[in-house]
Amino acid sequence: MGHSDEWTFADYFRYEQEIYRAIISAAVLCQWIAEHDTPRPRTGKPKNL
Repeated sequence: MGHSDEWTFADYFRYEQEIYRAIISAAVLCQWIAEHDTPRPRTGKPKNL
């Protein structure tokens, strides 16, 4: 059987699923960074280190 450059439906579906998974993972990561990487407002006296 020779090599074919054509994608089967299963190949296309798998690659499409991987792309969507990567996009969703990146969006979740961005949301997590936005929620956890923001400076909190300071209240009270600063601590001496």
